Amino acid sequence: MKKYFLIIIFLSMHISSDMVYKFDNQADELRFNNLIKEIRCPKCTSGSLSSSNAPISEDLKLKIVEMIKDIFPILAYLLANQTTNKGIIFGLSLIVISLCLIIFISKFSVMGSFKKQVLNNEILEEIYIDSKISKNAFEGIESLLQADEIQVWLISFIGKAIELNKLNSAESLVTYAEKFFTSNEEKLIFYNLYTDLRDAKFPLFANANLSIEKDSEFPCTEFSGSIKLFILNGPEIPIAEKLFKQSEEIYVSNKDSLIPGFDLSSAYLNDETIESVIAINCKDTSLNFLSKDLIVLEKNQPSLNYKIELNEWLKESQEL
Repeated sequence: MKKYFLIIIFLSMHISSDMVYKFDNQADELRFNNLIKEIRCPKCTSGSLSSSNAPISEDLKLKIVEMIKDIFPILAYLLANQTTNKGIIFGLSLIVISLCLIIFISKFSVMGSFKKQVLNNEILEEIYIDSKISKNAFEGIESLLQADEIQVWLISFIGKAIELNKLNSAESLVTYAEKFFTSNEEKLIFYNLYTDLRDAKFPLFANANLSIEKDSEFPCTEFSGSIKLFILNGPEIPIAEKLFKQSEEIYVSNKDSLIPGFDLSSAYLNDETIESVIAINCKDTSLNFLSKDLIVLEKNQPSLNYKIELNEWLKESQEL
């Protein structure tokens, strides 16, 4: 089955709270320290930028550093007594300052809107503490983002949460995300996200498998065939399907599932009974044989070897 992949670029850049700000002289450094003591942190209930390590505070500090290095020298030159053409310089200075402000806070900024960046940082902070994502954050996603943006953001956040092993956050994101993946291709993407989360929560079952023992008995010596596994009384869709040749070990795993998440791991975790359907074609006689067996999976045992006896094989034309 064709697999679908998305190339995801994370929508934020995390800035360490231990960042060192470098200045060309002590006057600029003193100006910076005075400014961050005066400017209030927009995310905090109280306190200035100097007392906050929140991502949005770090962003604002960086912007202040840029302005001190790039814009303040222009103003200093403008106010100097020996400066000529002050009107032109003043006009250019206003243009530069305006552009900087637009780039940083405009909704049409290359880095995304200010509100989107704040929302992104808030969700990341909830992920870092492994909290369930808040209702306000989900409401923000739906009010600020287009449908295609929502999918990209959710894939990014779910992947980040699983990577950091923040599974409470990941689970709340996966539960919320399902309604945004509606087409067949989108559902496959969602099922892959769900499977990644499940395997992170239950790593013992991530490589669940079932194999037919090599000393099993067959009605002929040379054959090829297929094995299919179904959930007893479940959908008529196999949780695993694989072709094999005589020389190969008859072995199926999650990789042989048709739908991500609907696989052997799911069967093991839910203590399901499996119906095994093995069909072979004997090369020497051209006869087809079929073996159907019910296999009870062992709880907390993600791997099973099963032996087929000779009397379990029936010619395909025979009634079972």
